[in-house]
Amino acid sequence: MNMRLHTTISLITLLLFFAGCDGPTGSVSIQVIDVFGHPLSGARLTVKRHSRETDHGGWAMLDRAPVGRYTIEVMHPGYLPSYRTLEIKTNETVTSRVMMQPYEQREFRPDKKNLITGKGIEIEIPAHAFETSKKELTIRFASVDVSGPALEAMPGEFAGRELTGRSSQIESFGVWNIAVFEKEKDGSNEKELQPVKSVTVRVPLHGKPQGKSVPLWSFDTKTGLWIEQGAVVIGSRSGKDWGRADLKHFSWWNIDQPIRNKVAIWVQSFEDEKGTKLFTPSMSGRGKDYNGISYPYDLYSKPAVAVPGSCIDVKPGAAIDLNAFFADSDGYYAYSAEMATPTGGSSCQLNPEAGVVIPVLKLKRYPSVCVRGRVKIKDARSSRFEIYLGAHEMFRRHGKTDRDGSFCINHVPTGMKSRLMFSETESSWNFLSRLFSPFAPLEAQLHSEGRPYAYFTIEPDDTVAFTCERSYQRCYDVGLLEGSFGQPAIWRKEIEVMPGDTRR
Repeated sequence: MNMRLHTTISLITLLLFFAGCDGPTGSVSIQVIDVFGHPLSGARLTVKRHSRETDHGGWAMLDRAPVGRYTIEVMHPGYLPSYRTLEIKTNETVTSRVMMQPYEQREFRPDKKNLITGKGIEIEIPAHAFETSKKELTIRFASVDVSGPALEAMPGEFAGRELTGRSSQIESFGVWNIAVFEKEKDGSNEKELQPVKSVTVRVPLHGKPQGKSVPLWSFDTKTGLWIEQGAVVIGSRSGKDWGRADLKHFSWWNIDQPIRNKVAIWVQSFEDEKGTKLFTPSMSGRGKDYNGISYPYDLYSKPAVAVPGSCIDVKPGAAIDLNAFFADSDGYYAYSAEMATPTGGSSCQLNPEAGVVIPVLKLKRYPSVCVRGRVKIKDARSSRFEIYLGAHEMFRRHGKTDRDGSFCINHVPTGMKSRLMFSETESSWNFLSRLFSPFAPLEAQLHSEGRPYAYFTIEPDDTVAFTCERSYQRCYDVGLLEGSFGQPAIWRKEIEVMPGDTRR
């Protein structure tokens, strides 16, 4: 089927699905990015068998979604599937972000014993583990470095159900995904292990778990929770802890310890710097000395005590980054600060008032403007480039150049140091190969940090908040940026754009 027609049909069915809801509705705004923070266009978001694709900025908007709790599936060629569980509220817009992890791929003989190694993972497959007549199978896999920014690629929320049935927050020490496929003429058929077979996986641990074994969890795509399914044995190799797990089926897997003691951080209200209330900011707490991200409690459980504002449970006696983010048509609002969590017990579900109570959290406003310029790289294969522009990862904007290398990008935040980054656009050959080989890694999507870039700062000026379409001449102009992919150092120049600057 024609891809454009297929996308149109999917969008129409999705809108009809939401439009047919007679009950209360809300909206969902999701951005899909890769592990470098770059937007992924063409990612397919699926909710109850209805789907929509992201635009060039990686964004997809789902309007008139029925109120309730949903697990959204996100797919993109060359990347592992990801999932995000969201609570949609009446007449509110939920803003979220999904990071996708690229996978490695190998071919192997199922009639022989195989040891497959990749980045941060070893997979031992016994002979005749699959019921198949094929001489070769394809394995797709990846291990997530949970000690760095890629921790966000872990699907779902940091919450799970223990063997006892108890729900708990979890701290991760290792995450991976494995899938095996049998190639067919009309596509690929996913395979599972025979009932009596298992594969052995070894991964390095990020952090220092307690004891000689750690609970092993698999991700349940229906509930959006991690389900405890055994244990991982901890061993040592070259002075580093490794975990060994025997798997009976393929999925997302996680090495986690439940966080027994928690501390609640309760923000009762959000305001901008002028005291105007902000009603739907996105809030999270990311561990700095442990591998975990805390989201508001209503994303993974129902509260016993109804509280206004937003509340997250974090690890006590730890360091976290507390973040809040809000966006509207005029600009961005953000708060980010490191804080030390106290010791002692409290919970968003039971006694949030016993934790850290913040009556008002002030978010700084960053008015948005447009930025234009032109790119010229002497050793590039074409004059068309992908443009990635932004400072904080939540503010990253995306665009493409015209045939002469010129670009204009809307809604760029002012008042912060931004980085302008370039990458050659994907060729038509890569596009066709992706279309006919959906499980092949898409190299064009992996943008190296060594590519040419330039830094610049736009100072706030509320009188110049025009878009490219409305007033192209009033955009901030960064001028002609020339250079070479082979010599990225010449791009590292500071461009200061101040109010009243004539380069507009």
